[in-house]
Amino acid sequence: MRTRSLGTGKHSRARKDRTKSEQHLLQRGQHAINCLNGQLDQLLGAVRLYEHSKEAKLSPVALEPLFRQACHENAESALQKGLTSACAPLARPS
Repeated sequence: MRTRSLGTGKHSRARKDRTKSEQHLLQRGQHAINCLNGQLDQLLGAVRLYEHSKEAKLSPVALEPLFRQACHENAESALQKGLTSACAPLARPS
């Protein structure tokens, strides 16, 4: 995305000729442009993510092995802190 600055064209007055009020307005305008550019970049990222999500396929993931591994990896650290950790599967609904 192309970023534009206020008051940078060949027909703009030199900075030293601007009043403090004009400089303040130009700074506020430049800040607004920068904020809008940031918002547009975020929006573009969200649109790209949304478009990519259309292609993604949902599939079941076995969480029990992941939880067991996490429990095993953190067991020693938990014991050192006086904690116990356990991983137990939930009963499946009938």
